[in-house]
Amino acid sequence: RRWWGSTLIHAKPIDAAQASRYRDRIEDHAVWEPNSGCQLWAGCLDRHGYGKVTLPSGRRARGIHVLAHRLSYAIHVGSVATDEHVLHTCDVRACVNPKHLYRGTHDDNMSDKVARNRVPRGEMHHAAKYTNAIILALKNDLDSGKTCAEVANQYGMTRHYVNRIARGEIWPSVRGSRTVEELRCGGDLVA
Repeated sequence: RRWWGSTLIHAKPIDAAQASRYRDRIEDHAVWEPNSGCQLWAGCLDRHGYGKVTLPSGRRARGIHVLAHRLSYAIHVGSVATDEHVLHTCDVRACVNPKHLYRGTHDDNMSDKVARNRVPRGEMHHAAKYTNAIILALKNDLDSGKTCAEVANQYGMTRHYVNRIARGEIWPSVRGSRTVEELRCGGDLVA
């Protein structure tokens, strides 16, 4: 089930009576934060920290689930297409202040995620097979003069993988003691 989408929000514009009801509902469930200017959603949050709202629907007994910031944007600014995202300038997921919201694409959302350092790195990444401590030890072994082949055998990795670590292509968040230009793998300069 999609929490972020709603035919009510996307397929047709919200009329004045609906906008008034939904605006009141958002204002009833939001709290102003004086330092940042955020209007924080005090109602139900999803597992990612975004506010969620259930709107009545004649077709579904439980109603339609939408994200509170998308509803706020639709009411105050304008409708949002199903392939569009509503992004936060304040980087606060529970914020429903329309002045902190803007429309963007999936690519805009991903670029924003990287720029705000919300991408898990190192051992925090879901696909990480090694810990930061292992990678740091590996980089220190390379710094001490071992070749990529020796380090790869020691840690049970391929030489190619160790070479990519040494060049900083992967695991750049874990820093060794020397620069890339100083590292040598298999007798060849890495960089």
